[in-house]
Amino acid sequence: MVHVPAANAVLTSDLVYSGVHAWEGPQVTKDKIQSWLSALDTLRERYGTDVTVHPGHGPQGDTTRYEEIRHYLHDFLTVTQTATSRQEALTEMTRQADFLLPLSIDFHVHP
Repeated sequence: MVHVPAANAVLTSDLVYSGVHAWEGPQVTKDKIQSWLSALDTLRERYGTDVTVHPGHGPQGDTTRYEEIRHYLHDFLTVTQTATSRQEALTEMTRQADFLLPLSIDFHVHP
């Protein structure tokens, strides 16, 4: 993550995804997702809400990008904890076709 004060911008790398499924596959445990959520809070606290956010994946935007990924991560945790099958989780989470989502679900849902 890089803050560029002269451009009033935050380059978030893979902390923020926009319009694509976030990677939550092998090695991205539930605890790490909770840490990810905390890191998003830290970004907002440290740099405020009046910066341009440049996600690691997807179009730039304002700090609502933080809320979008927070919402997605919360949804992912909820769905993968309650799904009875990988297909059910995939169906619930599919917002667009993407190769990362099936791999992430395979790691978190164990029928």
